Amino acid sequence: MTSSVWQPPTGRPAGRDPEVRRSLSQLREHSDRLARTWSGLVFLAVLCLFAGLWASLLLATLAVVVTGVRMAGFWFQVGRHLGAMERLLAAEPARSVDAESLGGRLLKIDGKVLRFPTRMPTGRVWVVGPNRAGEAVVFVDAVITPNFGQVVSATPEHLSVRPQRQWRPWQAARAAGRSAARAHARRWLFTIVVTISIGAELAPQPQVLGWLYAIAGSVILVLAGRQWLRIVPSLHASRQLREPLVEYPARVITEKSVAVTLPDGSELTGVLLWSVQLLANVRASGRLWVAGEPATGTTLGVGVPEYPIAGVVRFN
Repeated sequence: MTSSVWQPPTGRPAGRDPEVRRSLSQLREHSDRLARTWSGLVFLAVLCLFAGLWASLLLATLAVVVTGVRMAGFWFQVGRHLGAMERLLAAEPARSVDAESLGGRLLKIDGKVLRFPTRMPTGRVWVVGPNRAGEAVVFVDAVITPNFGQVVSATPEHLSVRPQRQWRPWQAARAAGRSAARAHARRWLFTIVVTISIGAELAPQPQVLGWLYAIAGSVILVLAGRQWLRIVPSLHASRQLREPLVEYPARVITEKSVAVTLPDGSELTGVLLWSVQLLANVRASGRLWVAGEPATGTTLGVGVPEYPIAGVVRFN
């Protein structure tokens, strides 16, 4: 296995790296998507209020609260730090350092203790900063997502240092697949319940209600089915990635496709169904790690050995 994976640039400001810019853009897009979803639910709740649909109003209000909590959690952990991270990344290069875990969300880097919104791994990391305000950005090897850290003035007296969990590609695939399945179930279950509630309140006549539910059910079935078909490969990836990963020369063609060079010198293209982190490592290494033998018409798990990065490729 090659050890060549993506790492932030050390000779120029890290923010100039296209992978870093892409990662920051994705974080902002995720924040905007949460805000749009929340706004749509608020609009639905207002419509139910003016229409006097009290049961539907209760459901819509509950969805507003749940989505608002998710939006606030993302803002607290990531969103409020995006501006500071962009300024730091635009001004300074990254440097490779050894990090020591002090338990929880604390890391000791260059003699300074930094607190992060989420748990951070121990080992070699790339850090930008800290600046005068004690703000820093940390990258973990092979992962393009930046992590915001803040220097703390004093180390807590009581620390519970737990052994760091070593994630593998199949574990990352399993976690991502389960998360996608849960999100799909929540989204469409809410849609079905609200549709039933609004229909029952708007059209109490059995014949009208029957036609309404038949049309709405058909639309929901088609849309939910299409989305589920996109999720299925990620659910199978964890099982596929338990097989040994084989390294192939590869290149990125577009943001959703790669080309793999087979042992006989021929090139096989494939569509990447999942994982932007993986694309960054293919660009950096010129390699793709495949669980199985690439062939036309196969869908295989792919990942970066020893890192929590996984994906699925459907070969043409």
